Amino acid sequence: LVNRSLACACVPFDEDYGYVTLEAFYAGKAVITTRDAGGVLEFVTEGETGTISDATPEALGEAMTRFAEDRPATISMGAAARDEIHDRNINWPSTVKKLVA
Repeated sequence: LVNRSLACACVPFDEDYGYVTLEAFYAGKAVITTRDAGGVLEFVTEGETGTISDATPEALGEAMTRFAEDRPATISMGAAARDEIHDRNINWPSTVKKLVA
């Protein structure tokens, strides 16, 4: 589903790490998240790899509308997200090593 989307919304409350965000980044998708998302905020950079909004239906709707109305910018943020995740060398083998260490 992520691969066929324009962007990905990840709106957890105080997530520990944010695997959904990493999966979206690997798929080259910008992420919409909220200010109280926890670990997701370690990855999403406002206006570069996605957007961070208030955790209200109105604010999330506005963010989704902005992404839909400016598809080139959203696609560009997705490409930057993919570059970011590769630059940080975040992948399953290194993650598993850290988890079992």
